[in-house]
Parts: sequence; structure tokens; C-alpha cells
Amino acid sequence: MHSDQLSGITFIGDRLVICPDEEASFQTLRRVAPDRYTVATTITLFSGDDVEIDLEGAAKDGTHVYLVGSHSLARKKKSSRTVPIKKNRQRLTDVEKREGANSFFRLKLDREGNLASKDRVGLQGILKGDKILGPFTKIPSKENGTDIEGIAVKDETLFLGFRGPVRRENFVPVMVLQLDRPEDYELRFVNLDGHGIRDITAVENGFLIIGGPVGDGLEAE
Repeated sequence: MHSDQLSGITFIGDRLVICPDEEASFQTLRRVAPDRYTVATTITLFSGDDVEIDLEGAAKDGTHVYLVGSHSLARKKKSSRTVPIKKNRQRLTDVEKREGANSFFRLKLDREGNLASKDRVGLQGILKGDKILGPFTKIPSKENGTDIEGIAVKDETLFLGFRGPVRRENFVPVMVLQLDRPEDYELRFVNLDGHGIRDITAVENGFLIIGGPVGDGLEAE
């Protein structure tokens, strides 16, 4: 995994768990020096070379690790300047449905960092059926479509932070749920002055949230 693909990170026991925003696998690392880790295991979540999960966050609770995909659509980016304008315009009309991205995992690892158990659910049906989020499931990510980018766990409850949509008056949704009963979710909202949630983590008295543009904004390519 390249360093620029790092999308989620958490500790479980003495293992560091990292996941990329591409591919269909994640890695566990073990410490070999105070400031150095090495890859211990690489765990594949889907078989097949053409599956991309688009993992966006990692969190742990007790003995479980949670990984969440973006649950979003993706529009192709324009290609290089040497590509004809007509072809680039055609690319901008193509929206990809990434079935692997509609994944939410609860994993258990053994002491060596190998996969001991895996539960997977998809939230796309729940998102489509929600009166607030449903209309945005048809819009690609980075264009104010539904796009999960953060996950936190607190008191055995999961909190999913959305990069988009950012609603009127700058309210951004946080989905609160239990993995065993995802249909019994609750939507809460935070105001980040027009930004979406780019990461969220639980702390003793609440949560820390990193906000950022819904779209590409001023981010470097």
C-alpha cells in the first residue's frame, strides 16, 4: 500500500491496523522499534482483482475492528490535456457504481493479526430509503452525494461521519447505529461551516472531527 492511499488507521492490542482507499484488503503492523513498524499480515476482504472497496475509516471497540466503505458513487475525472475535449466530456458523464464500496465490516483478529471472523453489512438500502439521505444517493461523491468518510465507536455504538451531503444551513449528518441492527439507526447533525466530515474519532468527553471540503476544494491533486 502506498502512503498516499492511507485512509483509515486504528490500534487493536499491540497491532496497528491500516486500510487504503483503494483495493480490497488491509494490513496489520507490528512494532519492531519504538518508532518503527513492519507489515505483519495483509488481509483480503473480497476475492477478485476487479473489486475496490473504497475503505474510508477504521475504528476498534474491545476485540473488534470496524472498517467502513464510502457507500458512494464516483464520477470519472478528466484525463490528461492530450485527450480530446469531446472524450473528456464523455468521461464526465460516466458515473461508476462500486458495489465493494457499499461495505461495512466487523472483524476479529487473532494474536498474530490474522482474520478470525468477519461480518459484513451494506447500508446502501438504508441510505436510499432515508427521507433526508435518499435523494443524495443518486449523486456522485465530491458533488454533495452521500459519502461516508469517518467512523468512531463509543460505548458499543457506531458513529458514521459523512463528507456529503452538506445540507442547507451547513448541517452534516452523522449516522448512529449498531451493526447488528443497522435499520434502527438515528441521524444526528453537526455544523462545520460548510465543510463535510473527513474523519471522526471518539475521545473521553465526546468526539474529535476533522472537517474539509465536500468537493476537491483546494486540495492538491
